[in-house]
Amino acid sequence: MASLQSLSPELCTLVAETLYNEAHHTRPLKALSLVCRRFHTICSRILFRHLSIPLTDEHPERCAALLQVLQGNGAIKASVEVVTVPVRRFGTHGYHGDLNEGFRQSLGGLPRLRDVRFEGDAALESYDMVDLRPIDPSILTAVDKLPGQVRLAIDCYVHTANSDAGLHALSCLDSLRVCLLPKPRLYPHGGGPGFTAYRGDSAAEDVAEIVKSNRRLRHLHIALEGVSVPGRPEDRLFSETKNHALEIIGLSVVAIQSLVLDGELSFTQKALESWTTPFLHLQTLSIIGVPLVEETTKYLRGHHVPCLHTLTLSAFKDASTKTTFENDSLSIKAFLASLTLTHLTLVGFRRDILIHAIEHTGSSLRSLSSHIRESAYDLSMRHGPMQAGLVLRSILPSGEDVAVIKAACPSLECINIDILASSPPIAGQAVPATTPQAAAASSKPTSPPSDLATPWPPFPSFSLDLRPLLSIPILQSLSLFIHKDDARREHNPYLETAAGIIKLYTFLRSLKPRPGRFPDLSISSEVNGGVMTWEVRKEETSTVLVEQRAGRRVERQVWDLSRGRMVEERGE
Repeated sequence: MASLQSLSPELCTLVAETLYNEAHHTRPLKALSLVCRRFHTICSRILFRHLSIPLTDEHPERCAALLQVLQGNGAIKASVEVVTVPVRRFGTHGYHGDLNEGFRQSLGGLPRLRDVRFEGDAALESYDMVDLRPIDPSILTAVDKLPGQVRLAIDCYVHTANSDAGLHALSCLDSLRVCLLPKPRLYPHGGGPGFTAYRGDSAAEDVAEIVKSNRRLRHLHIALEGVSVPGRPEDRLFSETKNHALEIIGLSVVAIQSLVLDGELSFTQKALESWTTPFLHLQTLSIIGVPLVEETTKYLRGHHVPCLHTLTLSAFKDASTKTTFENDSLSIKAFLASLTLTHLTLVGFRRDILIHAIEHTGSSLRSLSSHIRESAYDLSMRHGPMQAGLVLRSILPSGEDVAVIKAACPSLECINIDILASSPPIAGQAVPATTPQAAAASSKPTSPPSDLATPWPPFPSFSLDLRPLLSIPILQSLSLFIHKDDARREHNPYLETAAGIIKLYTFLRSLKPRPGRFPDLSISSEVNGGVMTWEVRKEETSTVLVEQRAGRRVERQVWDLSRGRMVEERGE
């Protein structure tokens, strides 16, 4: 009789990897590690592949204990491939200098280590800058001297606050995200540290020196935040950095894979000349901010970017920006028409720009994402409550646009799109089946008693018929951001409870024109001023995993669709 012991090591590893990837959670893998010593060894390698070491944790004894376990456990040391150091803003908890030596020693004892990352707190936009000064420079030097091709990533640091961190003396930088000048309100309270001067004549020249010394650099994110305020002492510094930074840095770049240009930078003709050679090898480009998008696309249209396959254009510089792009779009459309892309993301742009891009590059697209942040409530502030719904319909994709996407993009595997849902009807009021969705919902048989057998309003009437998208044969992921067509901030039970999402998921499955795998589904909507996201993924024949995200809060439930009941609840 066949048993687990008869399986080859490769097959056991495949079982564990599949379980980990499909569950998106460590609990099933932890359970599998208890089956036998063989699976314990295999699962440990996966569980400890990524290790987070919080040098700025509010309880330093926990980090010290982690380092002690790491140094004394050979199995864990042999498993670690990626070490992440989440670095909170200076003053939140502070660094613990006595941990530096233990951390440095731990890095030297990881034979499979390939990546070391210093990351800001991305969940809080006002606390997302890495402050490297309290870290012992010998840590970065130790990473640089590790055997093999260990890659160092530093995400989101302010250069003027860290110009003496010694990054120019390294050679192992693989990824760098740098904000050239202090982020506004980075240190809003008195007593915060001052900024050290640059090593060279400007922050841009310092960053250019770092890029020049790190020839293994593949991913570069350059940001400049703030506004020009004439008369203030720092205005000249800001203006010079804005106008010349890209020109200076571009001269030091030889070949990188991905580039992000973010904020108040200016892309001029001289900047284009500096970046001509790097653009020949560039594969991924992201441009953030309306003026920067307009300038960059103006100079790049018709320019040869042969390797570019992934493009992101965002009209929003930060989370507070919501206004949809309303300027002339000729240069943007001309630039999009000159490319052959596999991944396209447009954030904050009207439907006409999306459709123009699809008509010219859709045949090669595998991933398409389009999103606007303005809700009917936001538009009512600008156009009045009576016009908000009409304006929203004019900038969101229409039913005809969905047909264009289906026809022009036969290879789509991932779609992220905005749709409009009609307002919930008044309780007890009869709703005519005026749409295919409403007709399908009203004709569905009554479900047996279950967790879903509670009074629900009729399904939302969507502005789009989603059946053309669901008929794309290789579609693997469908993400919907649902906008309401009125300015009222009312509750919608279908978007606020797991039971409602399951009923909506079941309804959407009924729209799929042919049998086969239903794509992973993500549904987001604005609820009480924030964004709530639900993800539904198939686990087994009749069960799905439902995951809710609202800010940092994550809740997971497993539902049995055949019985209409929740069978398991999982915490974060």
